[in-house]
Amino acid sequence: SWAGPSTSAYNTPTTFTTLCNAVRTFPLSENFNSASSNALLSCWSGALVSGTVPWQTHAGGADNDGVPSGAGGTGRFAGKAWTNSVALLYSPVLNMATGFGSAQARLRVKVYRNSINASSDSITFFVNNTNSLTGAIRLLMVPSLRTATAPATAYADAITSQNTNGWYDFTATIPVSMNTATTYVIAQGTTAGGSYSYGIGFEDIVVDAVPA
Repeated sequence: SWAGPSTSAYNTPTTFTTLCNAVRTFPLSENFNSASSNALLSCWSGALVSGTVPWQTHAGGADNDGVPSGAGGTGRFAGKAWTNSVALLYSPVLNMATGFGSAQARLRVKVYRNSINASSDSITFFVNNTNSLTGAIRLLMVPSLRTATAPATAYADAITSQNTNGWYDFTATIPVSMNTATTYVIAQGTTAGGSYSYGIGFEDIVVDAVPA
């Protein structure tokens, strides 16, 4: 007969996160409205290059002094507060080999621009086969200060100055060499102007095919 203990040793609960499946169906479209404030969406991830302020999901106002609200006056957006830092936000892994084959894809995104940001405040979008800036291709850089400009890249037109504060649409082509089974879009947010910096934000990000 069994003469051992009738209970097993106690183990503390463990929480773990499973890996997300790669996105295979396009377009990928995200407005960030389903995320909780000050959190990240499932399968999106972040990292800090410098400082302590990461990307989060914001609603404007109290949690982001540079962006009053989401596009259209409501909803959430990917935001970063003004404190000195450079932060990265990684998209879910994209299987662009299955989604696009040899066809060219593009990135479309709305970025908020206003008259109060520091000239160095900006959002730069990259694409890479890993969730890293090492070897990444820079698609476009958008200054958050609406009077600032930025030169064209091989994938996007030059950024011109704007007359009014608001959300503006930007588009960049994605090189076909990035049509692999593991592709990431990376947003680098820079607010390194000390007390001259203000919050930054983007939303309505779309990865789809370049129209024929």
